[in-house]
Amino acid sequence: MNTDGIRVSYLIPGLIEMMQIKAIISPKIRPRQGKPGGVGWAQSLFFFGLMVLCFSPPVSRAAGGNLVAFVRGGNIWVAHSDGSGSRQLTTSGRAGAPALSPDGQWVAFTSREGDKLGIYLVPTKGGPVKHLNLPGISEAWGPAFTPDGKGLAVVTRFNIKKRRMDGETQEFATHAISLVDMATGKIRHIVQTPDHYWDMGDIYDNLAVSPDGRLLAYQQSGTDVSGGFVVLNLKGQEILHFPKNPEDYRPFWRPTFSPDGAKMLCFSMATIMGEPTYIYLVDLKTLKASRITEGYYPTFVDGGQALVFERWTETGKPGRDSVKIDLWRLDQAFGSQPRRILQNAEKPAGSG
Repeated sequence: MNTDGIRVSYLIPGLIEMMQIKAIISPKIRPRQGKPGGVGWAQSLFFFGLMVLCFSPPVSRAAGGNLVAFVRGGNIWVAHSDGSGSRQLTTSGRAGAPALSPDGQWVAFTSREGDKLGIYLVPTKGGPVKHLNLPGISEAWGPAFTPDGKGLAVVTRFNIKKRRMDGETQEFATHAISLVDMATGKIRHIVQTPDHYWDMGDIYDNLAVSPDGRLLAYQQSGTDVSGGFVVLNLKGQEILHFPKNPEDYRPFWRPTFSPDGAKMLCFSMATIMGEPTYIYLVDLKTLKASRITEGYYPTFVDGGQALVFERWTETGKPGRDSVKIDLWRLDQAFGSQPRRILQNAEKPAGSG
C-alpha cells in the first residue's frame, strides 16, 4: 500500500495490476445496471476513473525521477524514462555500470584506465568527467548512490599481494564493500574479505542502497552463473540471503530496492540453453519471489511507476555481435505491456 493509504499495487507476470477499488470504494457499493435516473456501468467507470485520477499520487517528475542512464557503445548516455531525448555524456568507450544520483544531476560509473578500474562522475546535463580519488584503494567499481546523494557505495580492492602458485605469480587482495563520502573522501569499509585469490572471481557486485540508507545489498559473484543476493546493515551484519536455502544456487542478480524498501527487484539468469531469463520482485519479509516479465538488469523509474530493463535478441552473427540488446519499459498501469524504448542500449539505471 502506498504511504497515502489509498492505492494498493502488486506485480504479476507480464504486467502490473493496480488494485484501487477496495481502498477507495466501500465493498458494499456495487455499480447498478443502467436505467433512467440511475448510475449505469459507463457512468460508474467514469467516476471511478475520475477518483483514481484525483486521489492517486502523481508520477515523480522531480529530482531524477524521469531520467534513465544507460550504456551504449561503451559510453554513458541519459534519456527520459520513455526513451526520448537521449544524449551522450562520455566518449572514452570504456565506461560501464552507471548509477543515477537521486536528484538526477549526476551519473557515477566505472571506467578502466590502463589496467585499473575506477569510479567517475559526469553531470547529466553534460560536462567534464571527474575521477573520484580513493586513497589507498587499488581498484573500485559498481557504484550506488546513497539516498541523500552525498555518498557512494562501491566495491573496492586493496592490499594487493603477489605469491607463487603452481609455478605462476598470482594476485591476492582484500575485497570490500565501501561507503565513500564524496565531500570529504572518507572511506568506510562495511564488509571485507582479506587475502582473496583474484582468479576466483569477484565476491561482491551490483550494489544497492536502501531508500532509508540503513541497508546495503549486493549480488554474490564468482566465476559461475550462480548465487543470489545478500542484504547487510551498515555494521556489515547479514540481514538476509536470497534464496534462503543455501543449497539453492539459482542466480538472482542486480538487486535493487523498491522505493518503499519492502521489496527487491532482480533478475534470474537462465542456466539452461534456450530457457528465458526472468525479472522478479522479492518480498523482503516473506522472501516470496513474484515473476514479472522476461528481461535483464531491471531498474525502477518515475518514482517506481515503471520498470526499464534489457531484452536480448539473437542476431545469428558470430562473437560479440551475436546478441542485440535494447531497453524496454513496463508501466505500472492496468493492462500495460512491455514496449521497446531504446535500441542498442544496456545496463539501465534509474533513480527510483
